[in-house]
Amino acid sequence: MVKKRKKLKTRSTTVKKPVASALNEKWLPSIFQAIHDLILICDSEGKILSSNHSTHSFLGYSSEEVLGFEIFNFFTAPHAEILRSECRSEANYVNSSKPMAPRRLLCQHKNGTLSPVSVAVSKTEIQRKSRMIFVIRDIIQVLHAEHELERESLELSKSNRDLQRFSAVVAHD
Repeated sequence: MVKKRKKLKTRSTTVKKPVASALNEKWLPSIFQAIHDLILICDSEGKILSSNHSTHSFLGYSSEEVLGFEIFNFFTAPHAEILRSECRSEANYVNSSKPMAPRRLLCQHKNGTLSPVSVAVSKTEIQRKSRMIFVIRDIIQVLHAEHELERESLELSKSNRDLQRFSAVVAHD
């Protein structure tokens, strides 16, 4: 006997204009500053127009110091040029809601140290102007976890090979 599932009712997820307006005016600046990832708003050429408080920890500069810098200068070659090329070609498609896939790059701090980061870029329109929003996340912990998983996987493979050899010996006897 097969039971029929009840169809679930779905709720509308559209945001009414007054709520969206309140988000833009009151909550968005608080969210922008509260996020620990580095968020940079750039023009279509990559010039930094605004940043959150994480600028100092990621880049070593204050939020005010980076204004006017080109975002691509903070990444190592050849990745910086690839990112620049992709962003410039994508800047023509502002109405596309699909963000560029995050990519792993090395970000250069003011003191010269390099840090592995994940960079996601979204295109949007702010006050009728084409803008790119860069979200930069420190991934050093992720890389350590991946390395540890790889090491454990190799150990497990070796242990499985040893177990197979032992099983073959026992089965043969």
